[in-house]
Amino acid sequence: MTDRSLVVVHVLSSCLGGASNHVYDLIQNTTVPCRYYVFIPDDGGAFLERIKALPALTVIVLPIDRKPTLKVLIKMVGCLREINPDIVHCHGYRAGLVGRISAKLASRRIKTILTVHGFHYFYYSNSFKRHLFLLLERLLQGFTDFVIAVSPTDLRNLIQTNNASSLRSRCILCGLNISEVTRIEKNTPSIRKRLNIPTETINIIGSVGRLHYQKGLDNFLYAIPAILKQCPLSMFIIVGDGPERIQLESVAQTLGIAEKVIFCGHLPNVLEVLACFDVFVFPSLWEGMPVGLLEAMLLSVPIVTTDVDGNRDIMDITQNNGLIVPPNNSDALAVAIVSLLRGQYPINPSDMSSSIRIIKEKFTIPRLVNETFEVYTKLTICCPHLNVRDTIEAYK
Repeated sequence: MTDRSLVVVHVLSSCLGGASNHVYDLIQNTTVPCRYYVFIPDDGGAFLERIKALPALTVIVLPIDRKPTLKVLIKMVGCLREINPDIVHCHGYRAGLVGRISAKLASRRIKTILTVHGFHYFYYSNSFKRHLFLLLERLLQGFTDFVIAVSPTDLRNLIQTNNASSLRSRCILCGLNISEVTRIEKNTPSIRKRLNIPTETINIIGSVGRLHYQKGLDNFLYAIPAILKQCPLSMFIIVGDGPERIQLESVAQTLGIAEKVIFCGHLPNVLEVLACFDVFVFPSLWEGMPVGLLEAMLLSVPIVTTDVDGNRDIMDITQNNGLIVPPNNSDALAVAIVSLLRGQYPINPSDMSSSIRIIKEKFTIPRLVNETFEVYTKLTICCPHLNVRDTIEAYK
């Protein structure tokens, strides 16, 4: 068999959220010969067109965002047999279910990787459902060659629940385009004008992310009336889109705060909007490794977030001194936000500088690509048809 470049298939269950950006960064910044395929649903957002523009890449649209069906499984198996990849890299549990099974049905030679962008099943309130999915994932370990977690706590939980082997798993932190974030000018008047923020507004409190139940944004909305009582000249911005948008807009109407809340949807200039926040609110019910928190820190925006694993990991790693409140608690959220707005909890500039330095060291895209390709190399080192030596030399 002749030498050829590594062939990698990425499987995603959504165009929205951090996993899609994670895959984009991996593909765009690869420095070794690779041929990429991406299986992804067309569920909205600009990501699909963005990733199609990358070279050496084929995009295959499949409805992986819905409940897995036999039709999707058969279609994916057929595609994988035709592509004959070396690695199928699945991102998230829904993509991991259909992707790993399809890969092993297509060929036992294919190596499968699951990247866990948040250990969601671990946080289900329904005990039966939680244990059912944990059991299913345990069974799927027979279809899994390697597991990557994006946060240290997720990796520990995966190993402790027998959903990953300590010998076939590792934590790889996400990467940020540091220079793109740090060049953003803070709090420009043009952004306020573009978002139609009233000129008398003193405080802008906002959140950025996918509008999904996981993000706890209903708690943010429920906190707003209490915030307005003490800081009436405030506006609230929610950037992003998702399945909960209509419900969240309805909650804002019911609370009588609709005129104070701007739902921006997807924006091409998310970082510029984030930079104009006086407080960044991230009220998740569970998380993997949220990039939004890191971007807010790089922009020196004070943070209020919830005490869940991914958020806590970031606060610990970066030594950030933002405020952490219990999840699903709008009262605590309101108290924390008001304390920052009123200067009752001043953010130490030297601590903020220290956090920025740590992020620049630990959350780089070259490190993300390097460590991911170390896993690829480990899995394919015994495949004689690959230019594995070139791959290894590129990352020494």
